Amino acid sequence: MRPINIANIHRQLGNYEQALKWQIDCYEMQKQILGEEHPNTLNSMLNLAIIYMEMGHCEQALELQINCYGAHKRVLGEEHPDTLKALCTLANAYYSIRDYEKARELLTQCYEAQKQVLGENHPDVLVSLQNLAAVYCKLEDYEEAIVKFKECIERSIQILGATHPTTLCSVYNFAMILEEIGNYQSAAEVHKSCYDVRKIVLGEEHPDTQISLGALVRLYTILEGADE
Repeated sequence: MRPINIANIHRQLGNYEQALKWQIDCYEMQKQILGEEHPNTLNSMLNLAIIYMEMGHCEQALELQINCYGAHKRVLGEEHPDTLKALCTLANAYYSIRDYEKARELLTQCYEAQKQVLGENHPDVLVSLQNLAAVYCKLEDYEEAIVKFKECIERSIQILGATHPTTLCSVYNFAMILEEIGNYQSAAEVHKSCYDVRKIVLGEEHPDTQISLGALVRLYTILEGADE
């Protein structure tokens, strides 16, 4: 079994220290055998950065991702799908360190390029749009965040279907924005629709269903208090 496969297995199991060890071994081996700028080596560098990010080592992850994105541009070109993936990961790194303006800038660049290269209906484009909506929320530009989430929901329904977990995630996040701006009645209605579908698709005991139920109970409590 190749080191990269072992690293992925440990990562999926949450054994990040072991995942990090195997991913470093894989990266160093590929640098020696294939060269520092071989696509496989760059992919290992990106995976290493992701593991660092998941472990909370944000500064190390950011440094790797900056280098990784620069190398992808040099080797594969700015519009190669792997380069765009590296750009998206870099944007997420800035999001993780709460540099939301830089994250917005890079995600916008990535989203527009992905639409041109991959097409508007590609799943990666949908993910970038959802990430962009989340960034606008962090920037407290709720008007733009709502526009982006509505677009994300519409496209997700077209591409994946109304009951797909990704679609339901967008619906849930849209409801959270409505709650954030104090539109509790609309937020409750959206949460109720999300909860009803999740209950059918995922089951009543699924964690996502329970999260929706908790949000719904919270909002009903707020609305009942407002009526008293």
